[in-house]
Amino acid sequence: MFCNVSESCGCVTYKKPHIACLILARGGSKGIPKKNLAKINGTTLLGRSLLAINEFSRFSSVWVSTDSIDIAKEAKRLSAQVHWRSRESAIDSASSITGVQDFSS
Repeated sequence: MFCNVSESCGCVTYKKPHIACLILARGGSKGIPKKNLAKINGTTLLGRSLLAINEFSRFSSVWVSTDSIDIAKEAKRLSAQVHWRSRESAIDSASSITGVQDFSS
């Protein structure tokens, strides 16, 4: 039996799945160096993303995967957890899926 009332309404108890949000934010960029820390109206691009994600509030955890100390500091300042990317997943030619696989391994 399933119920839309709540997680535990008395008729059924179930465990909510853990849904993680992952932002891939490399420090190195050939096009625009440190673009994730660029500010628009006083807020970094990474900050804008994290503020929107936190407002959405449906994720069990929010992660920023990076190879940059500065990006990690900004992520932590906005209550995200940090995943340190491997060298292989942080090179310019690495695909996004490589970054996701690095996070999930």
